[in-house]
Amino acid sequence: MITMRVRVFGGLRLWRDGVEVALGPARQRAVLAVLLAARGTVVRTSELVDAIWSDRPPDSAVNQVRRLIGQVRRLFEPDLPNREDGAWVKPVGDGYRLSLDARVSDLAAFFTLVDDARAVGRAEAAQKYEQALRLARDQPFAELPPALTGLPAFRAIETARVQAAVEAADAALGEPRAHHLLPLLQHYAAAAPLHEPLQARVVRLLTAAGRRAEALAHFEEVRRRLAEELGADPGAELRAAHLDAVTDPATPDANRPAQLPLRVAAFSPRPQLADGMAAGRGSGLIVLSGMGGSGKTALAVDWAHRIAGDYPDGQLYLDLRGFEPGGRQLRPVEALATMLLSLGATPNGSADLNALGAQFRSVMAKQRMLVLLDNARDSAQVRPLLPAAPGCLVVITSRNRVPSLVAREGAWPVHVDRLSFRASKDLLALRLGAARLAGEPAAADRLVRLCAGLPLALSIAAARAAVSPQMSLNDVAAELTRQRCLSLRRWVDRAAAAAALARDPYWSPADDSAGRHPRRRARPYPVSASGPPRPPRATGHCCARCSPRSRKPQRQRTPAIDVGVQPPVHHAAGRVEPGRAGGVDRAERCPAHRDSRVPAPARPGLDRRARRSLAANRRAPGGGGVDRETARHLPGSQRRGLAVRVLVARCPARAAPR
Repeated sequence: MITMRVRVFGGLRLWRDGVEVALGPARQRAVLAVLLAARGTVVRTSELVDAIWSDRPPDSAVNQVRRLIGQVRRLFEPDLPNREDGAWVKPVGDGYRLSLDARVSDLAAFFTLVDDARAVGRAEAAQKYEQALRLARDQPFAELPPALTGLPAFRAIETARVQAAVEAADAALGEPRAHHLLPLLQHYAAAAPLHEPLQARVVRLLTAAGRRAEALAHFEEVRRRLAEELGADPGAELRAAHLDAVTDPATPDANRPAQLPLRVAAFSPRPQLADGMAAGRGSGLIVLSGMGGSGKTALAVDWAHRIAGDYPDGQLYLDLRGFEPGGRQLRPVEALATMLLSLGATPNGSADLNALGAQFRSVMAKQRMLVLLDNARDSAQVRPLLPAAPGCLVVITSRNRVPSLVAREGAWPVHVDRLSFRASKDLLALRLGAARLAGEPAAADRLVRLCAGLPLALSIAAARAAVSPQMSLNDVAAELTRQRCLSLRRWVDRAAAAAALARDPYWSPADDSAGRHPRRRARPYPVSASGPPRPPRATGHCCARCSPRSRKPQRQRTPAIDVGVQPPVHHAAGRVEPGRAGGVDRAERCPAHRDSRVPAPARPGLDRRARRSLAANRRAPGGGGVDRETARHLPGSQRRGLAVRVLVARCPARAAPR
């Protein structure tokens, strides 16, 4: 396949398979230049005639244009037969079209970078603008005659270069990359000395860089040239930039908050979710929802850092503690007082939610700020915290989908799901290094499956492996399988519960709220490798306290994650009645809800050692599980379906004494 490269900035040149090709006589070069300047649009034959011969074309002008088109085609395809169209220059109606993408033409690459810069946040835009301006640094079609470069298509390219420089200056002002971009912008300003918007931005960038003397000298030079060449005075924009340069530099606003947390190390990017969030910026309110540990906060913080430059008045961050295990959620009154103090305002001292909310909205009335409300419980907790200013953007993360915010406030919902297997393994490689994963590929795959696509669980497992280099990945996976992440609770308490829930095939996001029983929905028996799945229970619950009022049969569902976890003893210890397929005697309560005053010997079918072990296990914090030794002494009819594991206490209501 032939590799082509065409350059227009700094002179028209063409390479085929790395070898530069002679472009031929002036008329042939002119035809190629006009086709390139059209940027993929159709150029009519009459336009080519006017470009070559102006207002004095010969009678054979159309035939000569056709011959020149054939010669241009053979620049790209030297072996092309006569009267063949080829793959590059296509006839379209009464004209021709040359389409080159960014991989072939530097002109196409320039416009692609400019379009990309306009579609991203301010910090990324400055970088893309810099790439575009460096690519188009030299004059386009520099060696062509002025009569040709003065045509509208060529002038539009020059105008686009200068406009890109203006937009780059706007994106760089106040950013760390401004000093890198300033010499490049000065080069463009020298090429367009009478373009006042660009000259004004150069003055502002010099002032922001602390080079006020150079800024004043630059303004004086521009003013002199305007007076000599146009007989005009500087416009309002240039005069305002000069005024900023001559006045004392403004003191930084001490009340401008910048509270965004640090970005997560080894963050796994999710471009589809980032694009979904970018699409919702116009709504002013974005809600990220998903199960605990799915990476909502990390995604929100990373995206907020990338767009923070678009909100010059600062960023607010607040953890609402909506689902904090064992913690008290932040009340709206407390949240409003905290944000008012962050904005430099003193709360009015009232405990009235409406009064504080009105004060907060008044302070935010003329602000352009980014507000990140993390770990929200429900819409009632966040609705008083929403500013009314149209220039603000609020990003909310919650385990609930808060549909009322979508319905009433027009929030833009974005659901954060688990990572795919490939993405999970990439995240593990970022944490531990690709070499370590390549040394134990089977153990790495097992560790990824155990973490069930949750970034938080993957990070905890990676931390366990990183701080214990003597342990292999297989040892870490075996520890997770054996202890069910109890050893990880000393690392991150909140994350340990998320990792445990990730490996529970009967868990749902609705179960992960404080005070709610973790077994409130129907659960099928897991698929067994030794045979077909057993039929589901008639109600999916083991006792009256675990079951809702409805006795409607539940349909069987496949576990979300099949990691070989059997139904816990909490829901398998009931007595199965003959004649009821999978039914459980609802008169007998499960161990978690059985009255502690009932003596252990009341349970039939257990020997003394098993009864004593089960009673001790039930009284322990987070009890309700059964160990291997106890399971070994259970009768076969009760041992089937029991979870041979150590359960993590996932619900305060379950762990509290009854």
